[in-house]
Amino acid sequence: LLDGKLNVKCVACEVFVETLQVLVSLNASSNEIVGLITKACIVLKIEDERVCSYITEEFRDEFITVILRLILHPTWLCYAAIGPSCGEPPDIFTFWNVTIPGNKRTPEPLVRPKDGVPTLKVVQLSDVHVDLEYTPGSITKCGEPLCCRDGKGVSEDQAGFWGSLNAPCDIPLRTYKNALEFISKEIQPDLIFWTGDIPAHNVWKQSRADQINHIQITADLISQYFPNIMVYPSLGNHESSPVDSFPPPGITTEHLSNSWLNHFVEKIWSRWLPPESLETIGYAGYYAVQYSERLRIISLNTQYCDNLNFWLYLDNKDPGNMLKWLVSELSWAERAGVKVIVLGHIPTGRSDCMKAFSWNYYRIIDRFESTVVGQYMGHTHQDHFSMMYSEEPDHHLQGSSLSLPLLLLTATLNLLSGLYTGRYSPEVYLQTSQIRDLAP
Repeated sequence: LLDGKLNVKCVACEVFVETLQVLVSLNASSNEIVGLITKACIVLKIEDERVCSYITEEFRDEFITVILRLILHPTWLCYAAIGPSCGEPPDIFTFWNVTIPGNKRTPEPLVRPKDGVPTLKVVQLSDVHVDLEYTPGSITKCGEPLCCRDGKGVSEDQAGFWGSLNAPCDIPLRTYKNALEFISKEIQPDLIFWTGDIPAHNVWKQSRADQINHIQITADLISQYFPNIMVYPSLGNHESSPVDSFPPPGITTEHLSNSWLNHFVEKIWSRWLPPESLETIGYAGYYAVQYSERLRIISLNTQYCDNLNFWLYLDNKDPGNMLKWLVSELSWAERAGVKVIVLGHIPTGRSDCMKAFSWNYYRIIDRFESTVVGQYMGHTHQDHFSMMYSEEPDHHLQGSSLSLPLLLLTATLNLLSGLYTGRYSPEVYLQTSQIRDLAP
């Protein structure tokens, strides 16, 4: 029901899903199954015929290997295909808990740093979505998820030179380069957080080679404009092919495994990260690195909570043992008196992050409140922050997660950037840190 009325589109979707399940039970061929999915995509007007044909082929292996092996209620699959109007996000998973040892330490009272102490400028790059096929003068409203690539636009329907507001378009490479040049000259950051989502939104037609090319080009440009600046990256859900497809390490079949992506970013990120941080990147796309004597940076692969990562429907219990590893890292940092900043892409506590993962992450942050001094995410395409409150009786604020994307130029948002300027006490690095400025 939608506002008390029957949602015909959702009903039709459920009929298609039930038919699909019958085909699976009859051992239909993969071509028959993909053909029905393509027809459903077209008839339900999820996308146009061209996009439907490409995207079902793009997800062929994942559909056959994952979704069709599961007994899912049609409403759940229709939610994934159409959206919230067709039901609630799938919540079919057994709730699980990560073991968190030790007792929570009493948080230290915040002491405002004195004026004149050193500052640390951090730029966060996130969700840049660079479109290497962006064409000025092309059509901005083409009826597909991504435009500004083909055809000849007229008057206000023409793609601009630097980008196109109020249209489903990503940014051209020149805009990305121009922003990096500006940041390098005018802002001169001390370090960069690069929190994922590099490729464009043409998710119906992206190969592994396409994703590798996007990551290579954008990383090389960061190195060109910031040759002496440390960069700390995280994977986004758009880095894989297909989009959102992040099988856990136990999936080792070559055409299904995500080792191609993990090993590629391991090589690319090695220009910024020390050798001891690389092993876990190649394994599952996460890592920890010591920035200074008293500060450690941890980057998580938050696609292991993505509810559109269908591999998690087979087993979503701490994929890659990442949260267990996070607990181990934070336990070490607590004993060593080291503070930690956590990076990632998908913020927890949202509908697109699975509840069990969000709950366990929250428990970990609550337990190590005195150790974790910052969390920086992306994904939402908005400037925002999320507050986390303790489970203790006073429900005090125990943490916050910030997201300030750079180079987001889409239908409803202007060009955004993220700049954090923090004051710190160098002898107790970031123990009394505070963000001084959030610059748009």
